[in-house]
Amino acid sequence: MAETSSLPITVLLSIGSIGVSLYVTLQLLSLQSPPGKWRERLACVALVMLVAGHQLCYAFTLPKAELELHNTIMKCQTALLPGILLSLFLLVAYISRQRRMTPWALGLGAACLGLFLLNMQGSFSLRVGSQLLYEPAPLPWGETVYLLRGTPGLGALLTLGIALSLAIWGGLRCRRIALEGRIRTAQHLSVALAIPPIVILGQWLADSATLYWLDVSGLAWFLTAMTMAQIILREGGPPHPSGSAKAQLPCLGLLPEQQQWEMVVDQSPSCIQVVNLDGKVVKTNLASRRFWQRDLCDDQQGCLLDLLDLNDLDLEIYFADLPQGEHRDIATLELKRGEVYAGLTPEQSAWVRFRAYPLRTAAGGTFALVIYHQDVTSEFNAVLAVEGIARGLSGECGLQFFDNLVLALANLFDAKMAFIGLQAEKGSWSRITTYSLCSEGRIIDNLSYDLADTPCANVVGRHTCVYENDVQRLFPHDLILQDLGIESYIGTPIQDRQNQPIGIMVVMDTKPLIQVRQVQEILEIFAARAGAELQRQDAELKMRQMAYQDYLTRLPNRALLHEHLRDNLEQCRLKGVGAAMYLLDLDHFKTINDTLGHDVGDEVIRGVGRRLREHLDESIFVARMGGDEFVVVHCCEPDQEEAQAQAMADRLIALMTKPLQVGHRLLNAGCSIGVVLYPEGLPTPRPTELDLLRFADIALYQAKSNGRHQYVMFRAELQEKVNARIQIERGLRDALEGNGLELHFQPQVRSNGELVGVEALLRWKRKDGRLISPDSFISVAEETGLILRLGNWVFSAVFAQAVLWQRQGCCPNRISINVSAWQFAQRDFVEQLLTLQANAGVDSHRFVLELTETALLQDLPETISKLQQIRGAGFQVSLDDFGTGYSSLAYLKDLPLDELKIDKSFINELAQGHSHPLLESMIAIGQHMHLGVIAEGIETEQQRTLLEQMGCQIFQGFLYGRPMPADQLRQWLADGSGRMPPDDGDS
Repeated sequence: MAETSSLPITVLLSIGSIGVSLYVTLQLLSLQSPPGKWRERLACVALVMLVAGHQLCYAFTLPKAELELHNTIMKCQTALLPGILLSLFLLVAYISRQRRMTPWALGLGAACLGLFLLNMQGSFSLRVGSQLLYEPAPLPWGETVYLLRGTPGLGALLTLGIALSLAIWGGLRCRRIALEGRIRTAQHLSVALAIPPIVILGQWLADSATLYWLDVSGLAWFLTAMTMAQIILREGGPPHPSGSAKAQLPCLGLLPEQQQWEMVVDQSPSCIQVVNLDGKVVKTNLASRRFWQRDLCDDQQGCLLDLLDLNDLDLEIYFADLPQGEHRDIATLELKRGEVYAGLTPEQSAWVRFRAYPLRTAAGGTFALVIYHQDVTSEFNAVLAVEGIARGLSGECGLQFFDNLVLALANLFDAKMAFIGLQAEKGSWSRITTYSLCSEGRIIDNLSYDLADTPCANVVGRHTCVYENDVQRLFPHDLILQDLGIESYIGTPIQDRQNQPIGIMVVMDTKPLIQVRQVQEILEIFAARAGAELQRQDAELKMRQMAYQDYLTRLPNRALLHEHLRDNLEQCRLKGVGAAMYLLDLDHFKTINDTLGHDVGDEVIRGVGRRLREHLDESIFVARMGGDEFVVVHCCEPDQEEAQAQAMADRLIALMTKPLQVGHRLLNAGCSIGVVLYPEGLPTPRPTELDLLRFADIALYQAKSNGRHQYVMFRAELQEKVNARIQIERGLRDALEGNGLELHFQPQVRSNGELVGVEALLRWKRKDGRLISPDSFISVAEETGLILRLGNWVFSAVFAQAVLWQRQGCCPNRISINVSAWQFAQRDFVEQLLTLQANAGVDSHRFVLELTETALLQDLPETISKLQQIRGAGFQVSLDDFGTGYSSLAYLKDLPLDELKIDKSFINELAQGHSHPLLESMIAIGQHMHLGVIAEGIETEQQRTLLEQMGCQIFQGFLYGRPMPADQLRQWLADGSGRMPPDDGDS
């Protein structure tokens, strides 16, 4: 055994390795690892620091013969070896995911502790049994080092045995890691474990003073520690990002008890990338890192969005209309291994389908995007195969095959005629039609004839029939034989694999047949080949139907529609003509399906498809999109596109209005239609078939919004309207989450000027300070479901304002609140209302709920029950917009109401000197039914006077005050614009 003193260059190497170790330690400690990875980091930090201590000990060795100092340093280095071995064991175990490692760790820990104590108790290091010699040794370049030589002791052999066992065990764990697919990690770990034994063995065999001077064994442990650290840094994840707060996505952090979900995502075979709204990849799983051969979190160029053409899109708007739980197909790309795509290099060649869906908060706001992709090579190839077969031998190609076949037969036998015949009518062999017919060496038009009293009748479904000569005499009623002067005849059946007849093959000639056996054998071979081809074509036809035909209506399906639109678009561009596409959606199909069952719904779909196909010309393309949607496409004459499109749309509406007979029922589904004229006049310069369908869908949506049973032709402004709607929805969500909503209050006044109450009116305050009235956004809120959140916000805000007014001593006796029909229709509406009122601690007698007839007449028994509960809780109920709906006494007498509110449209028609029987009747109805009557929209004294003469006593409108914030209303009262009556709310 030997040790060396250190020369300055060796000291510098040791100190340099210590510095590197400290830097790597800082990197490990700053590593942002998933939960459960901290043990690997701590074990690696321990290994690196122990190796740094080993190097530090060597740096203190001086280049002079000081026996005591060298012996002390050797003991210190040896004392670090048990810790190095233990930390190396733990690190390998954690990296290789060793199970049941605790007993082994405890055993190894006890052995290492024993070695440490044994080393510290003796006079010499555990690495030598006794001191023999401390002698100088010259180096090749003339310098001298001092070697501490000694024989290895029992402790040294025990340490060596533990180290070798650890190396062997580590090699087995490397094999385990490789089997898990972590090839690079296995390779690095194998190198790290092999360095110390190889270097120490080489040092022992060479016994060179130069190797001792360089402290090769210390450098070997240093290289092992650095290699292990690189494994942790590569697998552990990126350092804490210093980018924007948005990039860190705290919403994605997992709780410790949810570690299994991280494992599910990380081990998913799909490549998953989480992208924030700035376009930066902030999270990837293992499959993604393997496929792209790097972690896309490190990508600063936005390569993934460039690859998918998403960089120029507002991601939040693009996915705003996507329902929760659904994804959007982004692209299907062919990627080849080794090639670079937008800065990315795939690991393998494959067809890859990219899909994405938004990550939303509990409030519904989008904060990130999940983009995942899968290898769909086999699926894509299957689709290509189906399409290839469906397109394979079309009518011309298939016929060419049979034409060549009969031509070859006729030429081979130098015959007058040869043909292939198939059934003229399915299921009957009484008549055949030639599929390919050759006469005198050329293909002629096909013909059809009866088989009775012909030689062909003896062939079908039986066996080869041969008439060598005189066939005319045998079959005198066969006109073909007589007209052509046929002398000989040979025919053989064409059969399928189950030996069922599918056709016949015939050769006829004007001279006697010779070499019958040879002709028969050849004909049967040709017939077998023809049978195989007919079956192939039949299979092709069936596969084409599967690929391009809707199973329910037998109309072209969505796939064939896309193909037709592509071809039609190209033809229209080349010929400079226009075409029209109609997207039909049945108006009442859902009701039919839900009430009568899916079997009746299927019959309706079949009936609609049949009606469209029967009543439209063959030149008009008709397809079923899916569900209850159909598409009609036809070309238009130049300069008449719009007129013809309108005429066709009217025709389709009329056609769909007629009832359908389904069993014993007559059903009327009706339809709405979105119409698109193309290729000119569209907002896209070169529209694709997807653009056409998108534009048609926008027009269809508008037709439904207009009341159904009509058509709307797509215009560029409809696209702008859709974009505006998306902006409104997005703005509303932001307003609900922030402070973008306000309440304004409009006074309600008696004829004597006394304030009766106020109506709470919602306003949306945009970021530019502009106030938006509900007329501009309520419809969007109802369509998107935001109306429920808006309604709850209004209740909470009104109740909170009432509490504040009560504290200030200026709360109106009544506050009217508008209730949406959507909100009132909720089954738990009453419970929600009472909960909000109880939480606010306000007196329910102060509040009037204004509901329209539309809201009240959806389900009359349920409405009556809800109103009774509401009035029983102390609220009052006002019928808003009275006179604009049904206005039937039949329901007025049943509904528990407190007030009728006359709509502004009737007030606008008031004029001096004219009778107003409708208004007088409405006021009289309220009085006779002991209901309060209030008129809204009063703007002039003349209107107020006329209404007062009719008996109306409570008014609301600009004549008394515009809607104003709560503070302005208080000032309005203070200025004397309105007189507050005594507060009866607290009595």
